[in-house]
Amino acid sequence: EALGLLYAVLNQLDYGLAVINANSRQLLFANTPAHSALHPTSTQKTGLCLTDGRLCTRQRAHAEQLMLALTRTKAQLRGLLTLGEDSGQTSVAVMPLSALTAPDVAPGDGAAGLPPSYALLLFAKQQLCDSTSITLFANERGLTRAEAQVLAHICRGLRPSEIATHHGVQICTV
Repeated sequence: EALGLLYAVLNQLDYGLAVINANSRQLLFANTPAHSALHPTSTQKTGLCLTDGRLCTRQRAHAEQLMLALTRTKAQLRGLLTLGEDSGQTSVAVMPLSALTAPDVAPGDGAAGLPPSYALLLFAKQQLCDSTSITLFANERGLTRAEAQVLAHICRGLRPSEIATHHGVQICTV
């Protein structure tokens, strides 16, 4: 029951979390945002995907950068991958979890007989605020519908002048 509750909690986070075996690149756990980011048809620009349950880069030129980050985790060093695709990049933190002992992993389950070493991947948040958070905040603060729309545009990264143009109002109104 506790494990199921922990999984439910991790799925509520807006950040993708994935645990992989750093030797074999085999995925051991991913919350829903991480599964979404790693799906082969994902529109998120993480530069990473899963192939047969193993972590891979979408572009061959980035494979060495991934392997270096995973090697660093074995030495208890953190890393940051920036492996975006043509239209943009995003960052993925790679952190060591080598002290983790998985109960269902035998000592020789690492690649080529190496002891298992684990890495936590933390995916960058894809958007500042989701629509549910914006709606809840707007309702709690008593914002009007127009004010909530302005807030949503700000969260999407628009400038006040762009918001004014979009709504056909003066910038002082925004």
